[in-house]
Amino acid sequence: MVAQAKTIGGIIAAICASMIAVHMLNPLLGGSLYALGIEPRAVEGADGILFAPWLHGDFGHLASNLTAFA
Repeated sequence: MVAQAKTIGGIIAAICASMIAVHMLNPLLGGSLYALGIEPRAVEGADGILFAPWLHGDFGHLASNLTAFA
């Protein structure tokens, strides 16, 4: 039971770390990752459903989402 909780905790920590990494990488790429977000009313923007959870407008937005996710 404890090992399972550690595994789940590790997965959650890894996802949170990946969200932080993407947020810090985006400015270095000139904000180009925002193009992977959801584009309303466009089939081409549907892939953004997969990528949008990793895209955040600022650190406050990221922090509030990470708190709720964790």
